[in-house]
Amino acid sequence: MATTVLYHHERFDGAGYPAGLVGDAIPHGARALSVLEAYAAMTHERPYRARLSPEEACEQLIAAAGTQFDPEIAQLLVEEIRSGPVAVDDALTDAVIEALPLNLAGHAGSGMAPLPTATTDGLTLLGNERGLYHDMRDAAADGGLPHPFAVVLVQLEDLPHINEHVGYAAGDHLIQVAARNAQRTAARFGGTAYRVSGRRLAILAPLADANAAGDVLNHLMTEFAGGSSVRAATAVWSPGDNAGDVLGRARESLMRTDP
Repeated sequence: MATTVLYHHERFDGAGYPAGLVGDAIPHGARALSVLEAYAAMTHERPYRARLSPEEACEQLIAAAGTQFDPEIAQLLVEEIRSGPVAVDDALTDAVIEALPLNLAGHAGSGMAPLPTATTDGLTLLGNERGLYHDMRDAAADGGLPHPFAVVLVQLEDLPHINEHVGYAAGDHLIQVAARNAQRTAARFGGTAYRVSGRRLAILAPLADANAAGDVLNHLMTEFAGGSSVRAATAVWSPGDNAGDVLGRARESLMRTDP
């Protein structure tokens, strides 16, 4: 079970995390959980979008089969869903979805292969600052193709207070919940989430048009609405920029932004 949960964010094409496994190298249970979690997430209401119908979600699974998902598992689930109504306990499903990204680091038992730590944050299993810089550098070197990109930084304003007055375990939980919020936003826009420092997260997202950076930022703030106090800012790649240019502008903008 630990291996299943730990690797359920791997992608069939090798572009996932934490280990960048490809195809059959991903544990079978993790490949199945990835498909099931995606379907459940798409068919349940979220703050940033309405739920999809079962058929719409099936179409999304088929579109991502062979890239994000194991094509055989995706096809089996789609066939099962299309064969007739399935009784689902919505409360249980929501509870499972919300719990999955939490405490993943604690599941790494002694019998598991060690995780690559050079570009992975151990608490959240997101990429770390080195991973972000590496991915930004590659995107900038490609001339921002096929789309220009933006980086969004979010800073957890409550974290120092919680660590001091409630405890570091509570602080770690806050970070993990925030990481889940960032992951959902990143997935919505075809991007990737990172933890870049003790209390900062980042999203690297391709931009379909000039307004998309603001859309990413707005969706991110919606995810945090009613929860932990955050400040967030974004910077957009321009021709001639390198990774440091974009990240530097994002940091400067973040420090000028009110929480």
